[in-house]
Amino acid sequence: MALMKKMSGDAVEADYRLFEAALATLESAGFIPRHEPSLADVTQKGNSVLLRWLRARPLTVLLSLRDVDDEQFFDHVWVDPVEYTRLSAGELVELVRDVAAATGREDELGGVRVIFDPGSACSGSLSYRLGQDVVDVSFDMDPDFGDEDAEAQIVRALAPEGTVPHLLFDRASARCTVVWAPVDNGSFFDALDAENQTAVEEA
Repeated sequence: MALMKKMSGDAVEADYRLFEAALATLESAGFIPRHEPSLADVTQKGNSVLLRWLRARPLTVLLSLRDVDDEQFFDHVWVDPVEYTRLSAGELVELVRDVAAATGREDELGGVRVIFDPGSACSGSLSYRLGQDVVDVSFDMDPDFGDEDAEAQIVRALAPEGTVPHLLFDRASARCTVVWAPVDNGSFFDALDAENQTAVEEA
């Protein structure tokens, strides 16, 4: 095996090749960065763990990468800041607004409101306007586990036109990354699933 030249931040030459290949794969799948990331964004101080994860999950790490201003490099990608599930209707309202911002549909969003079932503070419906459409999401919040179904409906309903959401769960942080990609991008989703499954098996 050829000796791999050491680079800054403990990166080696092979990491640069992996980084460039992953970036090319993302661009071919329609994910064009807002501005050009570099391996230095992964190896910057405090991100040594990311370099290790880059070697195991290059596509996932690049999709979730944030710049020095804490902005996502890629559109149509959202890293859920909440661990596990939400436990209140108010948190579901926040989810609608956060996801609309991530998918670029916040200008279409309006009239967000919650109507509880009679005598209940945990079940009911959340409705909102999305362009000319009215979306209604029923929910029934478990006090410990929330309502994953309602969250999934929100993520699907706010998808940009022609895309479907794909969820990646980070076992290390207990957070979910949502990626919205074109419907016909099955091979890209397969690649994401494959690298995440391998990372879990090797953890």
